[in-house]
Amino acid sequence: MAVVGMYPIDYAKYLPRRLFFLSEILNRMYFGFWQLICIHIAVVQIASVYVNWGKSLDDISQYLNTSLIYVFTYYIILYFQGRCRTHAKLINYLNENFKSRSAPGITYVTLEPAYKAANKFTHIWLVCCTFGTLHWAFAPILTGTRVLPLNAWYPFDALASPQYEIIYICQFLGQILVGIGYGIVGGMLMSKITLLNGQYDMLFCSLKNLESTAMILQGNHTEDLKKRQEKIDRTKDEVNEYYVSQELLENLNIATKAINTFGTREYNTEELELSNELTTTLKDCIKHHQMIIKFCHMLEHFYHFYNLGKFFQITFLVCLLAVTATTGQNSFMKMVTIAEYLSLATSELLLFCYYADMLTYQSTRLTEAIIRSPWYKCGGPVRRDMIIMLANSLKPFTLTAGKFFLLTVESFKSAMMASFSYYTLLTKFRARED
Repeated sequence: MAVVGMYPIDYAKYLPRRLFFLSEILNRMYFGFWQLICIHIAVVQIASVYVNWGKSLDDISQYLNTSLIYVFTYYIILYFQGRCRTHAKLINYLNENFKSRSAPGITYVTLEPAYKAANKFTHIWLVCCTFGTLHWAFAPILTGTRVLPLNAWYPFDALASPQYEIIYICQFLGQILVGIGYGIVGGMLMSKITLLNGQYDMLFCSLKNLESTAMILQGNHTEDLKKRQEKIDRTKDEVNEYYVSQELLENLNIATKAINTFGTREYNTEELELSNELTTTLKDCIKHHQMIIKFCHMLEHFYHFYNLGKFFQITFLVCLLAVTATTGQNSFMKMVTIAEYLSLATSELLLFCYYADMLTYQSTRLTEAIIRSPWYKCGGPVRRDMIIMLANSLKPFTLTAGKFFLLTVESFKSAMMASFSYYTLLTKFRARED
């Protein structure tokens, strides 16, 4: 994000102390450079729509597509430049508070599978977005033709030197901005949701192992825990019990030596309701749940306006791309480009809605996790704490688009239906023109 001017670069570490103030100035200049690249392309595309306004829809649809893409790209730049400190707080909260593994017990899960999934997805999505916007920009160089990557109206001869070289570089950088901007912003949002779902997995596993964790804290129960561990039949593991995590067997010899804060005494399951260890274990789960809820609200607060813009941008873009694809006057290369933009746009909105749905689903599964725990062995104070956790999970967490509507798979269906409706309307206007 720093490469394309969406996140500040810390120049101060390369400067002497008396020149630290230059870091802010250099960042503002760099931000302004990428804004200029983006707004230049957006303006000439909008001007091209205006110049060709009296012509048919087929003649201006391509300019409308590019205008919409670069106007929203400019919106992304302003959004993340203006809220870079808020975004930094969101990332810092994640790094400082997310746990790396569940509480010690008979079994445990770690954050590693979620991290690997998020990292792999971000790289694949970024490559797809960058390749989808950049590869055809090399076509003029490879074919040796003197054309611009993006057709547009200019108030001068854009194919004469040195204007052609300058405009080509600007449009090339603009395509880099679109590819990386769309790819990294979408990838980061979906990666945050994946890591958040991994935190839910760890909370569910900690609740499931509530009794064994209390036994480890109490001490002198290694042999009993090992016997319970040996009785676990891994062939009967519940399908889809965890979002992405894999449940592993705890090394009880290490766990019982590392965690023994309450001393040792005889263990009696009938007296478990009076166990301080069980209360301590549940309090850790409650704190973990509160941390997850806080991060969910921070995520919603930061991204809801971005989601709103993205939702409407893709809805209209899909409609315009469909109109452009059905003109019957497109070259093979142009059709490939349209197909790539169309697939990336629909895939991005579908992924946003799917990941948001999965986060909502995970937030409602706390009830299942508590049912798996030994709640029936717990005393009144512990059960009351569990009821509070259940009350917090009754209202599922949802990601919204500008607080107006929820991001769900049903929202994706509605967007595609709206795009088809707009496409039908535009094709009727085009038929009347013919």
